[in-house]
Amino acid sequence: MLVNSVPDLFSTVNRKVVLKQKLAEKNKDIADKKIEMASLAAQMAALSAEVSEINVELESIEAKEEEREQGKRTRDGRLKH
Repeated sequence: MLVNSVPDLFSTVNRKVVLKQKLAEKNKDIADKKIEMASLAAQMAALSAEVSEINVELESIEAKEEEREQGKRTRDGRLKH
């Protein structure tokens, strides 16, 4: 009876070792992905800030152009009268 249980015990111990190794690998993969995600999140935040700055500058330029056009229309209108 004892002789028959030794292979089962050996198999169980081996399986436990294999599962612990797989678990350690998967946990490392998760940690690596978390680091990668944090890096990507930082890049996205920087890009979003850059896009916001560009939009502000673009809106400012467009507002100045509109002011010039309004002034030009007003001057042209006064000259015609």
